[in-house]
Amino acid sequence: MEQRAEERRAAREAAKQLEKDREERRRLTLLPQPVAQLSVNMGGDGGPVNLTVYEGDDFEAVVSRFVAQYGVSQADKEVLRRELRARVVQTDTLVAGLPLVMPDGTTQYVAVMHGEQVQAKVDAFVELWGLTEEMAAKILEALQARVQARP
Repeated sequence: MEQRAEERRAAREAAKQLEKDREERRRLTLLPQPVAQLSVNMGGDGGPVNLTVYEGDDFEAVVSRFVAQYGVSQADKEVLRRELRARVVQTDTLVAGLPLVMPDGTTQYVAVMHGEQVQAKVDAFVELWGLTEEMAAKILEALQARVQARP
């Protein structure tokens, strides 16, 4: 009897750890991604400083903050703006997307971009949200239908 209680406690701890790991993966997945980065040599002993624009950032505001923080001249501001714009990462074309209401009531979006594999996207999404195999099959079927329906 004591062994069964220990097994149940171990199972509860494992389930808690699994949910904690999933929550961390969700948090990291939902973080804004960089869309442009520029390493700027400020001279002196400080070494280079990274100027980064993330998804959702106001490009001009990020450059202006950087210029104000590091005392960059207006002429150099234009150079920074031009160099940073040249480094903007172009996102791939959306092939198909599927909004889904999750067990916690939130709506999440599974998106397949050009060059991505539908099965891999669904597998990662299902694992991230801890969904069942039955749900995975339905999501895969619906997403594949949307991909095939594209002109």
